[in-house]
Amino acid sequence: MADAPVPFRVLVLNQVSASGLARLPADRYLTGKELTQPDAILLRSADLHGAEIPASVRAVARAGAGVNNIPVATLSLRGVPVFNTPGANANAVKELVLAGMLLAARHLPAALQFVQQLDTAAPDLDKRVEDGKKAFAGVELAGQTLGVVGLGKIGCLVADAAIRLGMNVLGFDPEITVDAAWSLPAQVRRANSVAEVLRGANFVTLHVPLLISHRQYNPEQHAPKRIDAQTSHIDLLPTLLAIAGADREAIERARRSLSKTHTAAPLPGADLLPLIASGGGPVLGPDGEPRRGVLFATDDMITEPLPLDDDPHNLQSQQQYAVFLAAVERLRTRPTDDATAHRYRPELRPGPVPQPAHVRALRSGAWKLVRYCDPWSALPAADQWELYHLALDPVEAINLLVYDAPFPTPIASSSLPGALTCEDVTRVAEELRTELDRQEAACLSPYPSAHPSGRA
Repeated sequence: MADAPVPFRVLVLNQVSASGLARLPADRYLTGKELTQPDAILLRSADLHGAEIPASVRAVARAGAGVNNIPVATLSLRGVPVFNTPGANANAVKELVLAGMLLAARHLPAALQFVQQLDTAAPDLDKRVEDGKKAFAGVELAGQTLGVVGLGKIGCLVADAAIRLGMNVLGFDPEITVDAAWSLPAQVRRANSVAEVLRGANFVTLHVPLLISHRQYNPEQHAPKRIDAQTSHIDLLPTLLAIAGADREAIERARRSLSKTHTAAPLPGADLLPLIASGGGPVLGPDGEPRRGVLFATDDMITEPLPLDDDPHNLQSQQQYAVFLAAVERLRTRPTDDATAHRYRPELRPGPVPQPAHVRALRSGAWKLVRYCDPWSALPAADQWELYHLALDPVEAINLLVYDAPFPTPIASSSLPGALTCEDVTRVAEELRTELDRQEAACLSPYPSAHPSGRA
């Protein structure tokens, strides 16, 4: 009898969907975050620049479009191919663009805040609702003009969806591919510049990489310029507006004009044009102060079933989730006699397991602080914390904090990388948490739960 083939070892450096990993058959692939001598590396945002990539690696794949976090040239010299997955999340991004337009057009964030602040016991509740709802009427998307900059896979899907909603679409992409042109709806009007899109659109959506290739800002047009600075996606719009010739006063005038019919807060991002022109330096926020960190937030859940489709792995997930639900329901049901006696746990709740599933993180220089919190549940799970030094640990393998201990509790000094001390970890964690709290208050909505766990 022939020996079973040795499975390929795949080192997974970031959180990857279970439905994605399920496409690697367990009898042929071994996946994990702690594997040694991997045959391949699978990652999302982990930065491999400066990381020691084992000689055993034969391929690197990114679950995303860009490869700027992967040393492609170095790996090519080793004969290691680098793969990416452009367009894999195109439909999800399209839906988020539509959601953003609906939120803006119908003033939904402000309307939700208005409803949350209502006193349901007030005797004049009906009058307050009638008087207040007039401010949130907004506009219909039908008949409005959407400007799409970048007509790749995502841009074409957004344009098609907008047309189906009755919108006019103005598109700009000087480098449009033949495949994209074929998939682009005929109703899309062609713009000749970004400035033309900005002048003619009520809504604008950007689906382009931030590569400065204009002669004025980068004479080496075919050599993308990389600047080491704390930038964020919220800097795209202020920077593109600056490139198009709009100064701060013009942007503020446009915002005030838009405020007459829409909720239009000042742009939170930074104009990166001075940084691009000088080749480096600090990023200055709208307040003129150097940016101390970049905030980002996301959500995750566990025990949720995978979508039910033709994939046999997803069917198995549904079956496993059904077993989980049945087991919980049995424990919640009081035993009727000794013959069917079982542990009785009425406090259990049906559905997915509550966990600190909301992620709020701050990247500041070489440091990254992450808070996993549960603001959505009536009985929220306790916060969990992670802190990484990305220069010493670029793949985020060593959490410098005891994740479920009181904040900030450093791990044992013997486990700290480089010359870090427990005092260093405590000091940086406290400084970054202060900045994280500040940016949360300035940029994000309050926790929706009546029992927020993140303020302890």
